[in-house]
Amino acid sequence: MAKLQETIGVQSLQDCISACASYNAALETVSTPLFGQLCSGVVCWPKNGQQHCELNSNMVDGNLTDVLFSGKEIGSAVLQWTSQ
Repeated sequence: MAKLQETIGVQSLQDCISACASYNAALETVSTPLFGQLCSGVVCWPKNGQQHCELNSNMVDGNLTDVLFSGKEIGSAVLQWTSQ
């Protein structure tokens, strides 16, 4: 798992997932990215009254579920990939 980007002030885990999908869409307008370059999962947690959203690459099922982060529960999601 590798951190791609962190965004502060997202409203929800769903917004964090949308940011991940938007990141991939923007990347694909430039070239065909490798799997390791794509956002494949997110972590969302509260800090100082604001939601933080971390976009990550190289995440697969089983990498991350709801976990404790600094004693607080956070939300996470792994995007599902299918070949076309």
